[in-house]
Amino acid sequence: MLTMTIYVCGQSKKVMQWQFPTNCGLDFNGGQTVAITTGQITTTEGSSSMADDNGDLLFYTDGIKVWDKNHNTMPNGTGLLGNSSSSQAALIVQQPGSATNYYVFTTDEQAGPDGFAYSIVDITLNGGLGDVTSKNNLLISPICEKVTGCRHANGSDFWIVTHEYGNDKFYSYLLTAAGLVTTPVITAVGSANGGTNTNSIGYMKISPNGKKLASAVSRDDLFEVFDFDNATGIPSNPLSIVVGDWTYGVEFSPNSNVLYGTLFTGPIYQYDLTAGSNAAILASEYLVAISASPELGAVQLAPNGKIYAARKQLSWLGVINDPNQLGAACNYVDNGLSLLPYTCYYGLPNMLPSYLNTFGFIHTCFGDTTLFSISDSAAYAVCSWDFDDPNSGPLNSSNYFSVGHVFTAPGNYNVQIVLINQALNIDTIYLPITIDTLPVVTLPNDTILCNGSNYQLSAAAQGATSFLWNNGSTGSSLNVSSPGTYTCTVRNNSCEATDSIVILYQPCAIPNVNFSCNDTSWCEKQAIDYFDISTNIPTSWLWTFSGANPATSTDQNPTGIFYPSYGSFDVKLIACNAAGCDSLTLTNFVTEHQNPPAPVITTSNDTLYCSPAISYQWFNTINLTQVLSTDSFYFPLVYGSYFVLIYDSNGCSSPSPTIVFSSIESHQFANYFLNCNYSSQQSDLLMINTNLKNATVTIYDELGRVVVMEEKMQNGNSDFNIGSLSNSIYLVQVRAEEIFLSRKIVIAR
Repeated sequence: MLTMTIYVCGQSKKVMQWQFPTNCGLDFNGGQTVAITTGQITTTEGSSSMADDNGDLLFYTDGIKVWDKNHNTMPNGTGLLGNSSSSQAALIVQQPGSATNYYVFTTDEQAGPDGFAYSIVDITLNGGLGDVTSKNNLLISPICEKVTGCRHANGSDFWIVTHEYGNDKFYSYLLTAAGLVTTPVITAVGSANGGTNTNSIGYMKISPNGKKLASAVSRDDLFEVFDFDNATGIPSNPLSIVVGDWTYGVEFSPNSNVLYGTLFTGPIYQYDLTAGSNAAILASEYLVAISASPELGAVQLAPNGKIYAARKQLSWLGVINDPNQLGAACNYVDNGLSLLPYTCYYGLPNMLPSYLNTFGFIHTCFGDTTLFSISDSAAYAVCSWDFDDPNSGPLNSSNYFSVGHVFTAPGNYNVQIVLINQALNIDTIYLPITIDTLPVVTLPNDTILCNGSNYQLSAAAQGATSFLWNNGSTGSSLNVSSPGTYTCTVRNNSCEATDSIVILYQPCAIPNVNFSCNDTSWCEKQAIDYFDISTNIPTSWLWTFSGANPATSTDQNPTGIFYPSYGSFDVKLIACNAAGCDSLTLTNFVTEHQNPPAPVITTSNDTLYCSPAISYQWFNTINLTQVLSTDSFYFPLVYGSYFVLIYDSNGCSSPSPTIVFSSIESHQFANYFLNCNYSSQQSDLLMINTNLKNATVTIYDELGRVVVMEEKMQNGNSDFNIGSLSNSIYLVQVRAEEIFLSRKIVIAR
């Protein structure tokens, strides 16, 4: 199973609604990303939008106009100092501790005179649709087309950062519950963003954990990366990454470890910020893709943990599906998300990365302990988890910043975390997570093949959504033509399983075909298993089963071959390898016999008689494990229900109907009698007297077993010592040719 840590953006509801050029929008609520077609932005680059705590749209702006949630222009919502061609024309930030005030920061294009300014929206005015109450408060000019921000280390305030044009100075402004501190923290570090006003173009972003800052310096064709101190607002330790023509977009992965940058000309680059030294980070450069778009624009991290790329005048956004992963594993798709019927341009909505709170989790296979963590836990005083798993009882909640939970079933869960910062502001965030069942993969046993033969190696898998062989093949089967160890890894989203097979090759002769089965003769309809016992290593098989279902098979050892009718049947096997083929047909190899008809029981005197058969087994229904007799007849000793099981010459059997026998009294043949006198005081003697001559005497116990037998009773009288018999009921039988007499005795001492 996979053990990598996955960071995704928790669903802070403030960023669940996107509005951006041209007339485009996205709704991230409900776990699905849905295109919105009611937006009013017709500019080409920067924008920003804001939703409420339920994820419903509040308002949005292109830096010039402000629209309410009904897509109408707010009162006093025109003429802001942003610009239609500014990279990051606007940034909306809610004032800490305020439920009403939102700051709208704006930037002018290409070092224009309107510079960096702010306006304020009171969302409670105009019937809850909002109104601009303070507008175009200029802070500094000229500046680059850049504005970003992050949460202060105190967990309450925010840093708002821009860059002056024509020099190396960053300006960090602090936004607090009391308002904006207009005296900035100024830091001179990195390159001078000047020389030409087009060098003001490009995005600037701070990482989700507030520890890194990246900027695209467009006409210098470089990306710059800095450490950022979110306690002081100071960037430091610059790293310059010189790439190609016209750098523009920058964005961090959810775990803040990977940087992505775009060029107008279409390439998307990736950098591993954890590689070590600056030289190692530069060496980690990976060309993710060259977009088919005529020009590529912004890249923006979304609430679902993906990064979206703006593609000029196309109706599809590019999508980096797994931005925490390095190399091709980041899974970029050029036509990743449809915006139809509208087309995108350069810009995507600018937002605080702090609204995209990042959470790490590890182990999402069913049965594992899924571990959760918060990337910026130092910013919060209290947290409360709800794992959306009520069947786990009291374990469904926790108050630890790093916590483990064992989910009670596979499926989709919407994990909730409530965060309270030092200023007692509450933020409720949702983290969708899928707990997957473990996939199963099974390869055949290690095998030896003939030189020159091909082998279709198939992976039997359950619950797998993808396959990966050690040679890079991604199908469920692999054609093998050389020796080696072949490994198949199957994945089911976050879970994986692996199996291997060793294949050897050797010179082979044509197969010498032979086969067997688990039974060649049977009674009534039965499924038969066949086994290939051919020599010389066959690699393919073709079986033919006359009279069977199925009639053919290509398995080496077919199972469950069913014969629906009676008779004798041929079986044929053709076995082949690289040297050639051989075949074997066995005529009438298997036979299915019909069971005999059910026997008929008749009663005569005290005896049950069965219709003719080869052999017999009599049973009392109260004890089906005890065979009472193997004769064609049976003398019941007790009242009860009896049946007989007969066998024919093929060993096939049929049971008779059950017969209830209610009389065991002997029939008195005319002129014959049988007296049985027993006395325990006379040495346990049984005195038998009859007028039959040369009679045979047999005494049976209750189960029909012979306990005493006298072959001939010469004079019709005889004494038997029955002292060894226990107290019970016995049957005394006397026979003389056709005459049969019986009496029941009870021994009770």
